[in-house]
Amino acid sequence: MCGRYTLTAPAEDLAQRFLLDLSELQTLYQPRYNIAPSQSVLAVTGDGVHLVPRWLRWGLTPAWSRDGAAGPINARSETVFDRSMFRQAIRQRRCLVPADGFYEWAGSPPHRSPRHFSLQSGQLFGLAGIWERWQSPSGDPLISVCLLTTTPNPLVAPIHDRMPVILRPEQESIWLDPAVTEHADLASLFAPYPADQMRMHEVSPAVNDPRLDTPECIRPLAAPASD
Repeated sequence: MCGRYTLTAPAEDLAQRFLLDLSELQTLYQPRYNIAPSQSVLAVTGDGVHLVPRWLRWGLTPAWSRDGAAGPINARSETVFDRSMFRQAIRQRRCLVPADGFYEWAGSPPHRSPRHFSLQSGQLFGLAGIWERWQSPSGDPLISVCLLTTTPNPLVAPIHDRMPVILRPEQESIWLDPAVTEHADLASLFAPYPADQMRMHEVSPAVNDPRLDTPECIRPLAAPASD
């Protein structure tokens, strides 16, 4: 699964990478070091021509929900076209979720240790997401998102049996194209990102607290001194 991620780049870099309007982005954006479920997250949607930044709640709420409670934070790419909760969104409501890293935890409770994964280049990337709109009884819309996951590459596999779907820049226009609706046209995008283009380091258990959102979260944990 993908349960925490980071987006620490300056707004200017984010706008340039995803072709967003900087003035529109700056109204709500700030760097994040520990993004957690149920929080408002930045997503990018497109109509085939324009890319639009939107703030969505992480945890998908289907349109038929009775109470608007947050639902799944992840959807398996292998079954997303088959499950009733996801099958309309995967065809009609896809988005990019900008990130520059994600966390996974090694070991078993209570001795789990967090790892931060990112690209070797240090560049921003887009996570594959789907979104839904739920209308509250008061009439206020709630727009929510979940992230797609895939099988892990060799870097992630020793830590976790899933990883987020990371899209290459040249794949992002396909993902956002509203004319592309069939599994056969999207399946190749779900392959795990190449391990040799990624890096990983252990970070402090302080990141376990979703209230902590500082650069400390991604700082490499110092290796113990040798005798």
